[in-house]
Parts: sequence; C-alpha cells; structure tokens
Amino acid sequence: MGKLKTAGVIFLIALALGAGWALWMGLKLLAWIAAAGLVIGIVAGAAIRSRSRPKLAGPDDHSRLG
Repeated sequence: MGKLKTAGVIFLIALALGAGWALWMGLKLLAWIAAAGLVIGIVAGAAIRSRSRPKLAGPDDHSRLG
C-alpha cells in the first residue's frame, strides 16, 4: 500500500470513529457532517481507483493484432 492510500484509509477510519463518537455524545449535526465526509471519501476513492485501472482489451480490440 502506498503512503497516500494508507493515509486515506486512516483518515476514513478517523471519520467513521468521529461519526460514532458524535452520535454517542448526541451531537447529530456533527455526526451528519462526519458521515457525509466518510461517504464522499469512499466514493472519491472508488472513482480514483476505477480510473487508474488499466483497461482490458475486449474482443473487438484489434490493436494487439499484428
């Protein structure tokens, strides 16, 4: 795992713990903000991961044929 990916995972874990703590303390607005940040972080991470994957050649791809 790269350093940036590790930092991102730690940040998302901290957001999840923060949301849980805020709910436990009864701070609903803070919990909503932390939960929204958690969702945005997960979605952004998935989008970045899907863009960085190499594209697989399909059956109609003739670029590899010599």
